Amino acid sequence: MINVSNLRKTFDNSGKELKNRNYMEEAERLCDRIGIIDNGEIIAEGTLNELRTLGSMKETAVLTYTNLTDERYNTIAKEWNDHQRIENRINFYSRNIQGDLFKIILKCNEFGLDIQHIDIQKISLETIFLSLTGKQLRDR
Repeated sequence: MINVSNLRKTFDNSGKELKNRNYMEEAERLCDRIGIIDNGEIIAEGTLNELRTLGSMKETAVLTYTNLTDERYNTIAKEWNDHQRIENRINFYSRNIQGDLFKIILKCNEFGLDIQHIDIQKISLETIFLSLTGKQLRDR
């Protein structure tokens, strides 16, 4: 059961905008269906998984390497279209990172890349909100 007084604290004076990322995380855990409201209108509604399929949002696998050279990067870049290199890391973008991660790791192994760390960034309710509204959440 949701405490109404606590719920009211999550909204600003207009009652339309969440102020804190922590409440978005709670909504992800507690709500079966979620509505995104912008300027008083519901702009999207559904389960979290349904909302994740909207637009062009993608999940990210951030792989950090101990031996990423330009040559090795160029080799793996030919294998994966949607990516970005940042120093010794490559961000791989996918609509299904869980399914694609194994393929990425196999290719890294094939090309002699030594993976130091893997970070998976799933599409969160906050990501969906920002993508659909273009607005930032406000922290207190």
